[in-house]
Amino acid sequence: MVYMLNKIKKYIEDNALLNGNDHVLVGLSGGADSVCLLTVLCELGYRTSAAHCNFQLRGEESTRDELFVRDLCKKMGVRLHVTHFDTCGYAREHGQSIEMAARELRYGYFSRLMQEEGYSKTAIAHHSDDSIETMLINLLRGTGLRGLCGIRAKNGKTVRPLLCCSRDEILGVLQERGQAYVTDSTNLSTDYVRNKVRLQLLPLMQEISPSARETLLTTISNLQEEEKVYGWCMRRMEEESSYVDDYGVLHISKEGLQRSPSPMSLLHEALRDCGFNRSQLMQIIGCLDKTGRRFFSAEFQLTVDRDYLVVTGITDERGAATPSEMEITGDEGILELADGERIAYRIVGRDELEIQKDRSHAYFDLRKLGRSLTVRLAEKGDWLIPFGMKGRKLVSDLLTDMKVPALEKGRQLVVCSGGRIAWVLGRRASEEFRVDDDTELVVEMETKLFTI
Repeated sequence: MVYMLNKIKKYIEDNALLNGNDHVLVGLSGGADSVCLLTVLCELGYRTSAAHCNFQLRGEESTRDELFVRDLCKKMGVRLHVTHFDTCGYAREHGQSIEMAARELRYGYFSRLMQEEGYSKTAIAHHSDDSIETMLINLLRGTGLRGLCGIRAKNGKTVRPLLCCSRDEILGVLQERGQAYVTDSTNLSTDYVRNKVRLQLLPLMQEISPSARETLLTTISNLQEEEKVYGWCMRRMEEESSYVDDYGVLHISKEGLQRSPSPMSLLHEALRDCGFNRSQLMQIIGCLDKTGRRFFSAEFQLTVDRDYLVVTGITDERGAATPSEMEITGDEGILELADGERIAYRIVGRDELEIQKDRSHAYFDLRKLGRSLTVRLAEKGDWLIPFGMKGRKLVSDLLTDMKVPALEKGRQLVVCSGGRIAWVLGRRASEEFRVDDDTELVVEMETKLFTI
């Protein structure tokens, strides 16, 4: 017992899992692993509380487990949180397996407790056998380097202090202490993939090679070290080939992708949290020369632009869908747009005008423009007579000629007077409202939006 305590203590220290100031929330099912975890952390002097989830999946067994952990925590003087879930109903509602639903409910509950009660860490009782099983399950399903690294000792504020122990070592600790625990009968069923790996695949592997377990743990350790190098290289490459703009939009350089030794790996890392599958990533790589192509995940849209792959939330739009009604009331002021941006204006006599030759400024005859304006998103079919020209031009064609990125086209604002476009904001003013020899008062507008 002393040896195991020292082994776990060293593992916690070596991996910086916990410190003396932590208040640890222990996930307590009542099984051998979680009971051992709670017992060991208490004996090592950590301040602990426990949380039990009754998933109501095993009838009387679920009730038995809850009563057991209540009694255990009472005897140990440990505060216990208990919740009940309609796991089957949740799984049906979200189209998930029972295993996935239970996992999502469990970690969601732990997260809420941490926020509401102020716990600094959540400790989960995964051990080294669990890590091996995870590696093999991921291998069978298809995975990359990260999936072959098994279970990590630390993921944010979730820690796993028993990953240095085998299941047999955990049982040995409990046996030595005479500590009771409950057994989940479903752990003996081969209806679940993990149980098939545990009860059938691993014994077969050990029959082929008696040292299979130790070899797999060594492989996991090696891969975890190699993954650190891989992650470091990928972060460097991402920093060189992608950036997030002021609107939270991700831009991935097409040139950077093509220059990398593995465009697929770089794209996979850049889009890791965006929900695109491998098939989509392969299609994206094959469409780098097809400007305008779009790909969708559940929450994100990727647009192939001229120089970048542009990733936005599906509902992201620049500005509001509802037009902003503006009124020029004085000689100068600020027009507040619906999305929080602003257009500054001032009215000056024609003789006082000092023209700024950049696209952030535009000048209009007040008599032609009027004082009531509308600012809205550009729409399909919008047109204007660009300043200096005689014929109409579609706004979409104007933006294409100006090589405006596809994403910005969809977020382009226009200033309208009487239903006619006076200014494609930050791009081009209209000939219809131009300052001429008969102009007396000029409206000067300035914006920082989309200035090139």
